[in-house]
Amino acid sequence: MKAVKINEPISAADDEDYPEHVIEGVRESLQQAEDGKLTPYIGIRDMLNQE
Repeated sequence: MKAVKINEPISAADDEDYPEHVIEGVRESLQQAEDGKLTPYIGIRDMLNQE
């Protein structure tokens, strides 16, 4: 949290500030990370050159 300069922990009450589709997307991403379904970052140029 210090690396990204977040001083306060995010609480469930903060969920009210975001649309439900955003919250659901974050939950899905966290679940994918727990399941080991991560895609490594390969760089923007490599991503644009893929077909």
